[in-house]
Amino acid sequence: MKNASIIGLKEADCKKISEKLNTLLANYSIFYQNTRGAHWNIKGDQFFTLHPKFEELYNSLVLKID
Repeated sequence: MKNASIIGLKEADCKKISEKLNTLLANYSIFYQNTRGAHWNIKGDQFFTLHPKFEELYNSLVLKID
């Protein structure tokens, strides 16, 4: 296969995939930061319900980002 990568994909396809993955990673990173911010800025009656839920969410996101 001409212009193929080590994994057997064409260079043009690899470029498209890497651009999409970079966008996905950027979106996950922003969502992670927003979720962490929400975790530390919760106020009010729902604090003890939401605080651990946001922690669960950002811990899940950090694994996805990694």
